[in-house]
Amino acid sequence: MAAPPITIGELTNVPAPDSPLAAQWAQDVSSRIVQRFPNKAALVAWAAPVGAHAVQADTGVMWRRISTGWTQVTPWTVQVGGVAVNAVGATFQI
Repeated sequence: MAAPPITIGELTNVPAPDSPLAAQWAQDVSSRIVQRFPNKAALVAWAAPVGAHAVQADTGVMWRRISTGWTQVTPWTVQVGGVAVNAVGATFQI
């Protein structure tokens, strides 16, 4: 038996414990968590909603979707030998 949905934060359609998942809730919540992508090309191919967050698995760089594209959240731009190289104040879009 499904219970009425509950509210968590701004989501008003969260399934109650032991209730089936609603497709719309799954869509809403998946755009609010950090998605993982193997590389930059896979990230750029995602038609993400504005405000979505993603991480690029091959570099560990975190991104946030803005109206004009992706903006880098983490302060580094490259890794050299597994060590993050800091680019202070640098952000760029892909």
